[in-house]
Amino acid sequence: MADKDLVSSNSYTLRDCFSAELLRRIATPDTKKAAKRQPGRYKKGISSTKSIDAAKLCDVTTSDHQQQQNDAEELAEFIDEIFDSLPLELQCLSYSAIQADPSLAKRMSSPHDTAIETLLHLQTSISESLTAYALLPATTSVQNLLVATLTSYVQSTTAAPPVWSNTKASAAGCEICSRDWVPLTYHHLIPKSTHERARKRGWHEDWMLNSVAWLCRACHNYVHSIESNEGLAKDYYTVEKLLARDDVRRWAHWVGKVRWKARTYDKVNFLLPTTEEPPSHYNYVAQSSYAALRTTARTLGSTMMTTAFLQRILEELQRSVENDPLLRCGPEALSQIITTPDIPLKLANEKLHVFPFKDVDICWRRLYTDAGISRAIRLIRNDTGSEDWLNQTIKQLDMVLIMTGAPLREEMVERILSRLQDDAGFCGKDWSDTFDKTTLRIPGLLFPVEQSVLTLSQFRKILQASQPHVIKEAINYWPALTTRPWSSPSYLRYCTIGGRRLVPVELGRSYTDDDWGQAIIPFAEFLDKFILKPGSSMAYLAQHDLLAQIPALREDIVIPDFCYTDPPCADLCLSHPSYPATKLDEPLLNAWFGPAGTISPLHTDPYHNILCQIVGKKYVRIYNPNQRTKLYPRGTENGIDMSNTSRVPPELVEMSLGPDDEFPLFDEAQYVETILSEGDSLYIPAGWWHYVRSLSISFSVSFWWN
Repeated sequence: MADKDLVSSNSYTLRDCFSAELLRRIATPDTKKAAKRQPGRYKKGISSTKSIDAAKLCDVTTSDHQQQQNDAEELAEFIDEIFDSLPLELQCLSYSAIQADPSLAKRMSSPHDTAIETLLHLQTSISESLTAYALLPATTSVQNLLVATLTSYVQSTTAAPPVWSNTKASAAGCEICSRDWVPLTYHHLIPKSTHERARKRGWHEDWMLNSVAWLCRACHNYVHSIESNEGLAKDYYTVEKLLARDDVRRWAHWVGKVRWKARTYDKVNFLLPTTEEPPSHYNYVAQSSYAALRTTARTLGSTMMTTAFLQRILEELQRSVENDPLLRCGPEALSQIITTPDIPLKLANEKLHVFPFKDVDICWRRLYTDAGISRAIRLIRNDTGSEDWLNQTIKQLDMVLIMTGAPLREEMVERILSRLQDDAGFCGKDWSDTFDKTTLRIPGLLFPVEQSVLTLSQFRKILQASQPHVIKEAINYWPALTTRPWSSPSYLRYCTIGGRRLVPVELGRSYTDDDWGQAIIPFAEFLDKFILKPGSSMAYLAQHDLLAQIPALREDIVIPDFCYTDPPCADLCLSHPSYPATKLDEPLLNAWFGPAGTISPLHTDPYHNILCQIVGKKYVRIYNPNQRTKLYPRGTENGIDMSNTSRVPPELVEMSLGPDDEFPLFDEAQYVETILSEGDSLYIPAGWWHYVRSLSISFSVSFWWN
């Protein structure tokens, strides 16, 4: 059975090809005079007895507008009749079809033969109509017309899909909402986590698996919210199929209309609330001077958030959802979320600190989340009388994200934070400033890790061999290293709303030190105190999903394709007590940002890891799991399993002083080592022990997968 969508699409393609060829021929007519014939022999042909010339098709006057429109419609119907006369294999022609049937590809490679075969299927009246209306000089020219038209048609319908490319310059705008002034992200139309299943079950051909759409972050998130990865892979693997859904079209209309002023107010990052029509005073604002624009934008932003946007947030908070874990907190706590949020917030906070995080009932995380959002709304409305409402609001929302992960409300928190972006105090986008590039002494390498540029197939071989490898030039195209540089303090402040966003940091050189601690502080404080003007104390933003907390930074990187390969399961890893029992659907991302001298002590992780170096340099030493007994793993300490961390102190790892009295076998342990520079990616197999030390101000992202 023919694919109706494909046939319909191909009919429009033939219209374009046929019309283009006719216009070309009319614009450069044959010197031979066309024979005059009486019209009417083709019942559904073009009804006008006038000759159609290129000028009239392209230059429509007011008086001729209706006649020209009728002519165009009749021409389209006429071409549709031609399409219906084509052989079925021509009507259903596609790249997939010629991939599945090589003989079809061979036949279609000769437009002359295809045209002759097509002539056999055409009604005689069609060729007569073409000459009757002076579209062709003679009936014998039909074959030449068809050769040119079908050549164009075959090339269009059988063109291979664009090769997936690692470049941010490949799209003019979001393919869902069409906004062309917002950052774009890759959307793998067939999610990579489903590729193996798609191959095994025959959902798609291999050539389709790397199909990519360019979507803004809002549309990207929305697409993943409407279906599971498997559902997207099976049913919505093209942009056209996504846009065929009513909910996606409504979303595209909403997001495109809601944020239409973002382009005008780009320099002040001003976003209007959800409203179908712009405010009446827009014209005044748009024509104001830059200073007046900023002042007015701030005023409008505050007013609009209070009257419309915030009310919708409160309504969502009060909307009851069946089976919501929040309901287990009891009616009294639920009744206080909107009216007196501080009370349930305090209760939930106490519950969160009674047990380890993994043992806390999700109902208390839900209570902390909703009460925290409600309190943030009150701060925005200034109901509490706080003068520092912006800082306090951001602090409250970040505490929700950090303490609980905002279950069921992550998108809501992101919406509120995006509305607060205007008050960050940034107008320009000059990211030319950079961190100090001073490095500590770079150690010599005795046993260097192998390094090279890798293709995906080459990486699979390394994966099967389970050997560390430095992958060169895999991330050089990332905006984080180019147009939106993480090496710029100004850019990082911009992404964190003027540095107001809270981040969890580790205080001290290493988590194995006695003076090690943790704190949650504003990003600006971390930047100023520990990065730009470091003192005797040290702090490290380590193993934190910063990119989920701050989506603006997530848009600056792309998960490496290597993370979607299926690695082998090493027996040594399976025997480790913390090895994950289930396969991850998506890679786990963690950020590592700190000054020179920060250390990750010798330890092992249960995931395969690709560590990408974005800013600065790092020294990494790696040990095979078979060296475990020489690395002196820790035991259980204060009820916590620390067996993935070595007892060997960090200062002993890089020193070559011979056997140590306490750790005599450590000096015999075999290792490999490397210096990671900006743009390098290091593959560390699951279960391999590794020690990491920053040689300069350093920003890295790790991708864990299994």
